[in-house]
Amino acid sequence: MVQANVYRTLLDIALGIRYLHDLGIVHGDLKPANVLLKSTNTDARGFTAKCESCSFPVCDHACEVSQIW
Repeated sequence: MVQANVYRTLLDIALGIRYLHDLGIVHGDLKPANVLLKSTNTDARGFTAKCESCSFPVCDHACEVSQIW
């Protein structure tokens, strides 16, 4: 179960980056320290992932990788 959560989170991050790229945005500083986990009851993992350090106005929405798909 833990390994599945890790893979799901990696997939969420990859899909989030693809979404940003589709918007023509390159994050430029993706690293573990810039992936934040937020507790939630709406995801079976108990958290959602959000990337930090976006300097673009659209990123407040685009970086919430777990809830876009």
